[in-house]
Amino acid sequence: RSGQSRFGDKRLREAVLSAIDFKTLYKTYVPKMEPQQVLSSMCHPVLTPCTPDVAQKLPNYDPARAKRLLAEAGHPNGFDVDILTWSPSKVMTEAVAGELRKVGIRAVVNSVTRSVFTKLRGDGKAVMQLTIWDNGGEPDINRTANYFFGRNIPQNYVQSEDLAKLVDQGRDEIDPEKRRQIYDKLFGMANAERYMAPVAPAPSLIVHHKDVTFDPIPIIYGQGFAFNQMGWAK
Repeated sequence: RSGQSRFGDKRLREAVLSAIDFKTLYKTYVPKMEPQQVLSSMCHPVLTPCTPDVAQKLPNYDPARAKRLLAEAGHPNGFDVDILTWSPSKVMTEAVAGELRKVGIRAVVNSVTRSVFTKLRGDGKAVMQLTIWDNGGEPDINRTANYFFGRNIPQNYVQSEDLAKLVDQGRDEIDPEKRRQIYDKLFGMANAERYMAPVAPAPSLIVHHKDVTFDPIPIIYGQGFAFNQMGWAK
């Protein structure tokens, strides 16, 4: 969708994920009081029905292998790429860009406002992107599956008919175990093709003060927006 055909080569996608030390990023940016489980797929443990640790694993951290894959794919000297992001995930994006630069992928962070991020992504301009995602505040994994792999979805950069069919099957099935099998297959396929990967969970935020007020709105889109609803009692 972005017109960058180089990422149609799975070896480049494999190189990108092999160049990122997810475990170290996790330890560096996620507070120790948070669950210390590095996610292996886009299925978060609190969501249902899917298995967080799918059979098809993401690649291990291996910068030497990442460099070899770049060379095999015709980019022995690396290449330039922008990573689109917006404010809540800017710091993590900078860390990921630093990891990629170590293997020769000259990543530049393009941090914009949420509205600009949404427009650029919808227009197919996100060659690489890193964002926050909270499953839309819903408990069912179909929200994530449809958001990234569903039909006629602006966030879908994969455009895989096989994954879209699994999204439809998971939505239409009512048996919990059959649904689990469908989503495990879906995220296993996404992992196998190296389409995307979870970096780290966003830390929880708890504020305690007698003078802090909170004005809830019907829907909160992602962590960080709670700040907009907080204020000081007058």
